Amino acid sequence: MGVWNRSGEFGFFEEFSLEMDAGERVFNSWLHQGPEISGAAWKLENCRLMVTPRTGGFAPFQLKILGLRKGRLRLYDESDRTESVYLRSPKEP
Repeated sequence: MGVWNRSGEFGFFEEFSLEMDAGERVFNSWLHQGPEISGAAWKLENCRLMVTPRTGGFAPFQLKILGLRKGRLRLYDESDRTESVYLRSPKEP
């Protein structure tokens, strides 16, 4: 969980967060310092981060988790065959 910032030029999101709110998993993302996706649901299943909308707006997606070590998260988007790296942020957006 936490806030994650893209490292490098590859990755769909510039920044995203994985949070718990009132017992529910909440996914939010930002693009150019503004909200992009708000209040989506997320889960981890079979080494994949799966994100689904709560009220439409975008198609569900999944990213394969290649690794997590020392605040560095490596993800793989199987739909466009790109690997991205995100670094855990010590601050909230």
